[in-house]
Amino acid sequence: MHIVDGVVHVSFAGGGVFLPARSVADRNRVEATVQDRMRVTDRVQVLSGGQRWEVRRVHAMQPIECHGCGTVTDSACFGDGVVFCVACALIAPDEAKRHLDLTGWDEV
Repeated sequence: MHIVDGVVHVSFAGGGVFLPARSVADRNRVEATVQDRMRVTDRVQVLSGGQRWEVRRVHAMQPIECHGCGTVTDSACFGDGVVFCVACALIAPDEAKRHLDLTGWDEV
């Protein structure tokens, strides 16, 4: 599926939502939506600008540090041995894309 630039599709078990992603405020709303869904599910998929992001819950006993900002995260975007927090992956996508090539939704 190709998503129009400036629109993000957040999908999760049982549904999904399309959100605008043209400004920092929009991307903050996307991050909040992802974080909200992560409270009730173990993974969320985000399609944005032809990129597929898979966000997975991190086990509390195995904290993971974000490659971008260094904070410890409980919901992270994984790939190629690099981990980003949701904020770095979604709010700074150009930086994250240079480091991150996520696996497909069905491959996990």
